[in-house]
Amino acid sequence: MLLQKIKNKIKIPILITFLFIIVTSTLTACGGGNDSNTDPAKKQLKKITIERTFTEQDGLNANEALTNITFELKAIGHYSDGSSDNITASTQWISSDPTLANFKNASLLHTNKIGKINVTAQVNNITTVWPLSILKPVAITITPSLKSADFDNTQMTFVPRGTSITLDTVVEWSDNSKRDGANFVSWMLNDTSFAQDFTQSNRFRAVGNYGEITSLTASFQGVSSDAISLEVSDETLQKIIINSTPSSKNTPLISGVLYGTTRTFTAIGIYQETNNSQVTHAINITKDVEWTSSAPSIFYNIDNSNVFTAYSGVLNSKALISAKMFDVESNKQELTIADAALSQINIMGPNQSGNLINDVETTLSAIGHYHPESDSSKDITVDLTPFVTWSSSNEEILKQVDNNTFLPSANFGKAWITAQIKDTTYKSVKEFSISPGKLENITIFEIHNYPEPNAIPLNQTRTYKAMGIYSVDNSGETISLDITKHVYWQLDQTNLNNPFIQEENRNTIKAIGLTDTPSKLTAKGLTLNDVQSNTLELTSFRFKKEFTMGKLKFSLSPLMMDRYNTELIDENGNIWGTGKWETANTSCQKMGKELATEEQLITLVKTIGSPTLGYGWPALRANYWTSTTTDNSNQHISKNLFVGGGSYEEDDTTYNYSVCVTNAS
Repeated sequence: MLLQKIKNKIKIPILITFLFIIVTSTLTACGGGNDSNTDPAKKQLKKITIERTFTEQDGLNANEALTNITFELKAIGHYSDGSSDNITASTQWISSDPTLANFKNASLLHTNKIGKINVTAQVNNITTVWPLSILKPVAITITPSLKSADFDNTQMTFVPRGTSITLDTVVEWSDNSKRDGANFVSWMLNDTSFAQDFTQSNRFRAVGNYGEITSLTASFQGVSSDAISLEVSDETLQKIIINSTPSSKNTPLISGVLYGTTRTFTAIGIYQETNNSQVTHAINITKDVEWTSSAPSIFYNIDNSNVFTAYSGVLNSKALISAKMFDVESNKQELTIADAALSQINIMGPNQSGNLINDVETTLSAIGHYHPESDSSKDITVDLTPFVTWSSSNEEILKQVDNNTFLPSANFGKAWITAQIKDTTYKSVKEFSISPGKLENITIFEIHNYPEPNAIPLNQTRTYKAMGIYSVDNSGETISLDITKHVYWQLDQTNLNNPFIQEENRNTIKAIGLTDTPSKLTAKGLTLNDVQSNTLELTSFRFKKEFTMGKLKFSLSPLMMDRYNTELIDENGNIWGTGKWETANTSCQKMGKELATEEQLITLVKTIGSPTLGYGWPALRANYWTSTTTDNSNQHISKNLFVGGGSYEEDDTTYNYSVCVTNAS
């Protein structure tokens, strides 16, 4: 009996302990315990973002996919302590319409047919939604980049031996969008008289004998274009003309090239028809010539590039740049190191702030300050962003995703960014702090300074930017960030002929037809309840004959509008009349106007940029006559109207374009 009492006394505390363990476990399982969502000492899951592990080279965005493909999604969990982690395996994945796309295995999504779905990723009570559009190509069109207004693919395209032709490749999709397909279509050539360029797949060089013909087609996902025929022509290269432009639109217009910056050259070949010595054609042969610097230690290029970098720190040192093809050599253009020494580089963040928003890519800029030797009281500032090498001190906190673009990946973390001029010791370092933020607003606008930014000339483009306003961690501070690549660009076209196509990341719009009513462009955030931008109404036009700038009205001369002119040029989808200097001058005088001066055309380009992009004027295949004289009585100055285009002394018998001026009323 005594032994039994002892046993019972031992059982009681054991039973109590066992019951305590069961109750505690039950409470914990029911939420009564301290898990990661309630214990402040432990990190809490605050947000989930969805990423695509791999994006195919198919011309589509990350939130778009082809039909009948399988790809993997990744879930990134973001925690209260600012850390993030891959939580794909513990995430529940849901498709809003499995008939359009279904999950085959965990995070592997398979697309079945065209349409739109929402993908939901869920962990406990934290969810996020990722929109997906499923598309397929329906048609492909290929045409020469430079073509006449009435060109069709049944025509033969003639290419002088040794030169190249670039083919525009437009892929039409099931959502009625038209996009540039040059980087992902497959090309088929039926013989070897034309060779495909190694660096640009839609560019083909004539390498065969005179008269040989190649037929080309482009295909993608079972859709093929009509064939286009190219023939090696027997036109003879007479001369090569090279021009240079600053490689950054923010480069100041000073004498010489600032150390660390570059100049980009173009080469125009003048070809003469074999059977008619009076007929010549101007062809862009920039990628076909051999580029040379007389002093590579001062100005150098890489891999026969047409971009030359100012490498010497010796002020006023010089080099001659030239181009050669066969036995024809171009004019030589002198480049000089500017009379200004680099004193410092400043790294600039959004709003000139040292704060960044977690999970939002940020593009930084580098501003160089130069000290002129001639006037030490005035510094020159220039955007050196394209000319420096960028790096991060901590890739886990601030990851470099593309040159000067970085992705913050930790709340309240810090990292240092370095910008260093390539191949030199010149560098700058700046610290950035990372905070959580919320997108409040999106504003979209055209990035250039055109007078009518949303009216697009036929066959020209406009590029749009999206700026997002973020509130910073309930601090009252806001930061404006470029989110152009991280919104969905929506183009709604009510015109049956779809006059616009979206190129690159869908934010570059090209006019391929004329509008009856405006099309609407918007940008949306990539989550279900995210912000939508303002709406821009886009229109297109063939070209503008005249416009007013300041106190002057510029207009194309009647000579350029004369379809009965014997010297016509096909450019930019239009037919333009050209003439000798006397004819051009008379054409303006008959209208009570004057031929523009060289200075007036220089001011025009400085103010609005190229009239080609702004108003649809031609500028590639001829220069514009001016009333400015030279020391030779039989010559006048002509002007190239591209940004950075030069001025030339030309014989009055040369056929050029012409623009008239008069005082604005």
